[in-house]
Amino acid sequence: MELAIDALLQEATLIEKLDNATCYFPLANGRYEVKPGLMPFGTDFGNGVCDRQVFQIDANFAHYRQMKQQARAERLEKYVQTWNYSDEVAGAIAQFITQRLVQDYPNYFQLGSHSNGSSSFYSQLTGETLILDAAGRLQQVLSPKNHPTPSYNSALDALVMQL
Repeated sequence: MELAIDALLQEATLIEKLDNATCYFPLANGRYEVKPGLMPFGTDFGNGVCDRQVFQIDANFAHYRQMKQQARAERLEKYVQTWNYSDEVAGAIAQFITQRLVQDYPNYFQLGSHSNGSSSFYSQLTGETLILDAAGRLQQVLSPKNHPTPSYNSALDALVMQL
């Protein structure tokens, strides 16, 4: 499995060769510094509209997804971890992610509401529709292809695979 992951990493296109790819280079000021480097959200790093997006989707999406799928198949609990947060927090996170993706990428994502309070989150990138209950918990995954293996274990797990 490790060899397969290494091979996929070699296939990744260098950021310098991607059109309109966002680039964050910590040495831009000419000095190497060890610090968090936290900047206010929306700071202009020269990447245009991407600097104002929480989630950034670029031309390498298919490669990133393939890498995530292989990691999940290797050992899900190694890569998908959460700790000590309530169902309310999990639901709020799922709601934030879905709303932000629909806001920033309406050509890729659609969100529908149902009379029972549940919602359908559709990703054109994956072809998957995630059915979330009113509390933001994953209820069902509708996929035109095979369901993900292993199956998504939470709304957060499923949503991360859409990015």
